[in-house]
Amino acid sequence: LCIGSGGGKKHMWELISEQVPEYLGDKNAYWIKIYAARTGHEDVGEVTLNNKLCRGLSQVISDYVRDEFGKEGFSSEKEFILLLKDPPSPVTPGEAVRVAELTLKAIDIIKGAENIDESAERIYALCGDRSLTWELCMFTPEIYVSAVLGINEPDDIIIERGSERIAVKKSVISSYGYIENGVFAYLNTRRPDGDSNLKIMCRSAKLNAVHSAITDGAKLDELELLPMSFTAPGYYKIS
Repeated sequence: LCIGSGGGKKHMWELISEQVPEYLGDKNAYWIKIYAARTGHEDVGEVTLNNKLCRGLSQVISDYVRDEFGKEGFSSEKEFILLLKDPPSPVTPGEAVRVAELTLKAIDIIKGAENIDESAERIYALCGDRSLTWELCMFTPEIYVSAVLGINEPDDIIIERGSERIAVKKSVISSYGYIENGVFAYLNTRRPDGDSNLKIMCRSAKLNAVHSAITDGAKLDELELLPMSFTAPGYYKIS
């Protein structure tokens, strides 16, 4: 299903359709919103997948605005695409809510634990899933730093597992977005102070990279990080 508005020379979906499969995982439905606009001399391109910004796809639309839109005034286009998986995946209803709620508990566990092993043991006792435990331990602090500091990040992460080195879009890992939802819910409902935030942010490798870049003179709002790399155990499965 594709719904569009605007008077562009081509459907914007055609510009990104070949890249979109790289962003798709096991979810049964993906709602894609594409927005393009020229506001004065500013080019705006935005693509969201289930309400999560895809920076790589957004850049394609920004380039389209630059090349195809008029140089003056305001003009805009929107397109909406719904992708349905056929046949559907046997996704457990409420999994998004379950993982988001586990994330709330995982944040408090990680903040209070002495080390990553203690965090993993306590989180596994809650969920009974080794792969999800690893994801909660690894992804939660990194997502937390990005949420608090508003860092611009690429769409990819790198998973190193044994001799494998896999570059994968975050959106392919179903739990990644659910953990993001949990982190934002934590920040919006708990409203932790700076000291409380640092207790989990200090568990993030990303924080050290950001600190080094700022120390070298970089500005936080202009910072562009490389894809994060995670070393996964042999049992971990991307899903």
